[in-house]
Amino acid sequence: MPARPKWNWALYSRSQQLALWSLTLIIVLVFALSHLLRWSPREIPLDEDLLAAAAMLRSAPSEAEPPNPPDEENSEESPTRRSAAVPVAASFPFNPNTVSQEELQRLGLQEYQARAWVRYRASGAQFRQATDIGRLRVLKPADVDRLLPLVQLPAEEPHTEAIATNNSRAREQEDENASSTDLSSEAGGMIQESNSTTDPGSRVESFPTTYENRAALVAYTDDFTIDINQASAAEWEQLRGIGPYWAGRIIKFRDALGGFTALEQIGDTYGFPDSTFQAIRHQLEVGDLYRLLPINQATVDELKAHPYINSRLANVLVNYREQHGPYRSGDDLANIRILTEAGRARLIPYLAF
Repeated sequence: MPARPKWNWALYSRSQQLALWSLTLIIVLVFALSHLLRWSPREIPLDEDLLAAAAMLRSAPSEAEPPNPPDEENSEESPTRRSAAVPVAASFPFNPNTVSQEELQRLGLQEYQARAWVRYRASGAQFRQATDIGRLRVLKPADVDRLLPLVQLPAEEPHTEAIATNNSRAREQEDENASSTDLSSEAGGMIQESNSTTDPGSRVESFPTTYENRAALVAYTDDFTIDINQASAAEWEQLRGIGPYWAGRIIKFRDALGGFTALEQIGDTYGFPDSTFQAIRHQLEVGDLYRLLPINQATVDELKAHPYINSRLANVLVNYREQHGPYRSGDDLANIRILTEAGRARLIPYLAF
């Protein structure tokens, strides 16, 4: 094993020797100064008069503060001050079908609760009895119990169309009796018949008054269907439980997809209640898609704009296309490992090769 070469000072030039000595001197000075500064005593002069004045001020009672702060909490003004911070809910009778959002907030509901109440009513729902307010999921049981005695629904009025129909039938029956019987028997027959079958009041009592007016009854009939890929917002709003809010959400989701391929995709709309979807499902029909996604020309941004393609999958699809050439069919997507079989089956109908 060769011996280590010894350090030779003569191998360094004069300038290098000077630099080494200077560096060594600086290191020694730094250590010396740090040692001196660390152990040097620091005397801070104290003013005895100032300390005495501060002690007197601390011991003296403050004039700005009340003499007995703890007693203030037990005084009669404290509950009043605390109750003023929390607004007291008003109590007045109201019609749940016409009450405004401001009035609901005066009744003690939060803003989101009052807004949901008005939105539920705008979707076409009606409160037919006082206990129907319990169907609002945003209301707590305590809110329902408090508002239930204040609900006042107007008395149902006889349906005008039923009255007109019954009156016309009564007149037709009177004409038939007049042509077949004499005046006396006709009068007797009319009196007897009016008391039994042709009395408008007795017929109106059994007439179904499910909705407040005929327009609402026609608007929410269930004897029509819509094409979910072609229906406008107005057509969606004709369905029971669909208002402007849900119609807009469904159409926005449909436009992002390019159309629906199955009825179940309506239920995939974010937040859409399954109960509402099941109630209108028999009125829905699936038409043809109106827009396909060209997978061999689309950019990453265009791909990830589709609801079924996230950013990672969009980058993988483009990278695979650049390395292996264009996609020929949906079978080529089986080579994309991050795409599951269910995801591939859901995505293929929206792609144009």
